[in-house]
Amino acid sequence: MKRPRKRVEQAGYIEGPKDGSFYMRYWSEPDASGKRTRRAVEIGSKNQFKSCEEAKLSVEAALLRRRINAGVMGKTMGQVIALYERDAMPQRANTRKTVQAALFHCREAWAEEQIAVLADPTHSKRIEGWLNGLRSRPTKNRESRPLARTTKHCIKVQMGMLFGFAMQRGYIPSTINPMTFVRLAKGEDPPRRQTLTVDQMWAFFDDPNIPEHVKVMAHVARLTGLRISEILGLKEADFDLDKMLLQVHRRMFLRDVDGPKSKRSGDPIPFPEELYKILSAWLKSPNRYATPEGWLFASYVTGDPLYASELRRSYVKPWGEAHGIVKFGWHTFRHTYKQFLEDSGVNPVVIQRLMRHASYQVTAGYGSGVDLERLRDGQEKAAETRSRPQLVVKRKRWA
Repeated sequence: MKRPRKRVEQAGYIEGPKDGSFYMRYWSEPDASGKRTRRAVEIGSKNQFKSCEEAKLSVEAALLRRRINAGVMGKTMGQVIALYERDAMPQRANTRKTVQAALFHCREAWAEEQIAVLADPTHSKRIEGWLNGLRSRPTKNRESRPLARTTKHCIKVQMGMLFGFAMQRGYIPSTINPMTFVRLAKGEDPPRRQTLTVDQMWAFFDDPNIPEHVKVMAHVARLTGLRISEILGLKEADFDLDKMLLQVHRRMFLRDVDGPKSKRSGDPIPFPEELYKILSAWLKSPNRYATPEGWLFASYVTGDPLYASELRRSYVKPWGEAHGIVKFGWHTFRHTYKQFLEDSGVNPVVIQRLMRHASYQVTAGYGSGVDLERLRDGQEKAAETRSRPQLVVKRKRWA
């Protein structure tokens, strides 16, 4: 049996290319092949310590020795990413997919770099240049192109979380996160998602090429504002017909069943009589595949809920492209639902509750915005206030 190598530390004086410094030498943790590397970490400059003995007995040397013996020195970004995936990955399936996509880019570029080196703010320019130069991988049908600014922002946030995780574990000092110095280059703002007009909405439902189950799902989206993942996870038992309430208990992400997106997403919401009639007809339709679990929209092949991406690729997206609607997808119906509520003069707080958002800031980003006529009406009302007589209140003085 091979005897494990004992890690040995020693503080020595090395004359560097710039200033002389005291270094503590040690053996790194074994890599995947079991190989160790001789490393050195700076204790302090010769201006701090007068001799090698003083450097060895210093508090800085004691802290370094403690970190070395704990095995937290010399961690690479690849090792930190592996530990993060094991211990700190989010629970929600769709969030995990987004995080894994961001971690792929981080691992591809920085896997062999030491986390302590990257954490130095002087290296933020390297990270900034890499982040702004990221491009997508070419495919058969599409050439490589720069990643969207929102995608780069997600990667930046995730890399900041990696540095925070490394600080928490003691792999790097708990100082300023280096990603605060990274700035994304300004790019073109993506076009705001176009909402449907009343004519476009009914043109979709009157199209004979759209199958019945897709139309019913679109009706649920336009009348309740549910997300497509929530619509696919609906069961007959989720509807309280006595109180005319609907409550989301689950979501379908890819092939997995997940819980509501947030606590507010699980709040019960009312549904109109029109939706009750549509779903009553759908439950009796010969095109619906009834399952013992009570799924509203199940596949004839698997018996599980349908796949949202396939429905979008086969029916929703082609219809939007044929009618010139920008970024038409399942979420367009949710944006349209919010826009119709806003145009009807519904209170913003009520809109937020119906959309089941945690804050109105998220709700405000939905829809196509305020049109010119609404702005003109608001301007005229503001002009009317100037012509109103000012109410003068006579205040009593103290006796």
